[in-house]
Amino acid sequence: MRAGAGQAARPAGTEGEVIRGWLRDHGWLPLLLGMAACLAAFGPKPLWPAHDLWLSGNPDHGMHWLGWLFFRDQPWAWPPSRNPAYGLELSSSIFFSDPIPLLAFAFKALHRVVPINQYFGLWVLACFLLQAVLAWQLLGRWIQPAASRAFGCLLLLFAPFFLWRIGLHLALVGQWVVLAALLIATRPRDARRHAWPWVLLLPAASLIHAYFLAMAATLWAADLFVRATDRPATVRPARLAVEAIAILALTAAALAFGGFALMPGGIAFGDGFGHYGMDLLGPVLPLPGWSFLLAPRLLPDQSEAGANFVGLGGLLLLAAATVAVATRPALLGGARRHWALGLGLLALLVLSWSNHVSIAGHPLAVLPIPDALRPAFDALRASARFAWPAVYAVVIAAMVLVHRRWHYAISHRILFLAAALQIADTAPGWLSNRMFFAQPQAAWPTALTDPFWDAAGIRYRVLRELPPNGQPDHPRWRDVMLLAQRHGMATDMVYLARVDRGAREAARAEARRRVARGDFAPDTLYILQPSVLGAVRASHDPERDLLAEIDGTLVLAPGWRRPFTAAAEPAP
Repeated sequence: MRAGAGQAARPAGTEGEVIRGWLRDHGWLPLLLGMAACLAAFGPKPLWPAHDLWLSGNPDHGMHWLGWLFFRDQPWAWPPSRNPAYGLELSSSIFFSDPIPLLAFAFKALHRVVPINQYFGLWVLACFLLQAVLAWQLLGRWIQPAASRAFGCLLLLFAPFFLWRIGLHLALVGQWVVLAALLIATRPRDARRHAWPWVLLLPAASLIHAYFLAMAATLWAADLFVRATDRPATVRPARLAVEAIAILALTAAALAFGGFALMPGGIAFGDGFGHYGMDLLGPVLPLPGWSFLLAPRLLPDQSEAGANFVGLGGLLLLAAATVAVATRPALLGGARRHWALGLGLLALLVLSWSNHVSIAGHPLAVLPIPDALRPAFDALRASARFAWPAVYAVVIAAMVLVHRRWHYAISHRILFLAAALQIADTAPGWLSNRMFFAQPQAAWPTALTDPFWDAAGIRYRVLRELPPNGQPDHPRWRDVMLLAQRHGMATDMVYLARVDRGAREAARAEARRRVARGDFAPDTLYILQPSVLGAVRASHDPERDLLAEIDGTLVLAPGWRRPFTAAAEPAP
């Protein structure tokens, strides 16, 4: 029998037919693009779970990795997110050290079988692959030629606001969540729009990063509203109600499972809402070191205010799309179908500006926030991130407009030029990251080289900071955390994204009482801030305790001058 006849005889929709259709649709191409972009911008070395030295270059990387190591070595508890040795009274949840709880649970279980030192390299690879696949599917809604879709994928894979996060905050590399939400929200109105994609996406987003949950939830609300107001109705109200209840219940359960609810004393923030808002020109102002041709424009807080730069290729697309609309306004006619999605994107964009509105670094206005709402807004302090859904949507819309305005011979060349410019112009940024991640090192760098530290790690079971803080204001915090983890010491000298306000105040009050009485726990090594040095000097027993500066770090070691016998019980 001929192959063609055999294929025709098979019923449509079989597994073989689905796979062949996927291959005919060049479904392998986005996977290839994602892998190639990852190897180019990230390199192969960090993908190996045993290699962790690439995480030593950034404080946030250190927070993610050390939080994971403490969590990995703790026995399972309930809820599973509990991580009591990392933070002690200040925090008992993996959620607030941002090691991507969704993966932390899986790899903690796997670690009992296969040693896992870090999984963040595999996470970055997965993000590249998902970014490419979802961009491919999203562009396929409006653009059919494979070459044009491939160029669009490359442009989004090399978007500065995506690549920049690899060197800063690993959980936020998962911007594929935004693309997935846009893909679901732009389903054809005449198609049967199932609820299960949202049911899967929102709980998963809550266990990746809370900012992604807020973005995806906004787009889900817009999609739900459209389906509820469809005329004629395509979905029964009862089904929508069940969907809403299921998503809210599952997402709340995921947050509780992940440890979000373990701060009964309220959340203490560093810089509040408005400090990390996006400049009105943020998407068009280059990040320092991320554009070869465009001079960077420094913004007041470059760490977030200018972190949404679309890249030179993105700017070229936006310019071409502007020309396309100016010469053929009818191209915007189909946009009315997505009016609810547009309102959701606009709401997130306005939120990203925060109440401190600025343009090109120049303040325009400071809008008042009622005191009753201040805690809720402070929880969203890095508000510039909320621009991502709108930025992705605008760049993708620009690709679609270019594709529709000009013949394929012209449009795909414009997309090719945009992708090539994007890759070449952002090279200083991603090549710098790649070179750092690939550099050889014998061990994690540390300033704590005196033999005292290893001896203290054997002698003491707990390491505390005086006064306790929970966020990095000590120059040696990462070195101290690494020491504690290596020796199995519980510690409150940690870097947490959020701190329990009530627990921190209680811990500080207890610390003040201990210092005033000279009542220092014999199993605890204390790292001192200069502000408490005078009080500790007055209250400690110099014949029993060691008070010294070692490797630039103020230390109180209770009982150090007395004979020591190692305790039999393990550290908590």
